[in-house]
Amino acid sequence: MTGSRRRQTILIVEDDDDSRELMDAYFEDAGYHVLCATSAEEALHVLGAERDVDLLLTDYNFPGSNGGSLIRSARGLGLVKADTPVLMCTAHCYAHPPPNVTLLHKPIDPYVLLGIVEKALAGAA
Repeated sequence: MTGSRRRQTILIVEDDDDSRELMDAYFEDAGYHVLCATSAEEALHVLGAERDVDLLLTDYNFPGSNGGSLIRSARGLGLVKADTPVLMCTAHCYAHPPPNVTLLHKPIDPYVLLGIVEKALAGAA
């Protein structure tokens, strides 16, 4: 298509099937290209294969790892650019995200989450 923009890509890392599928459908409906992973290992594989991730949205706690470790590994390996927005969702009161990560507390209203994502992507443009 002449003059068309590339759809922005969001990687969702969430081990809960229902939450992941809901976010996937919601962001696809809003016009984003969505990639999904259920673990840090899977997310690192996706990031290695898909170099154009515009935003990383990860859960804080999942089996075998956590969102903070994922973010540090992805950044350390150069799989997430320094200016790529990163959002971490948690139901835990005492989560400590890595630097330059926006921490969001569950439950999150889908409309509020979409607004946060749009603002983060606009700031990265």
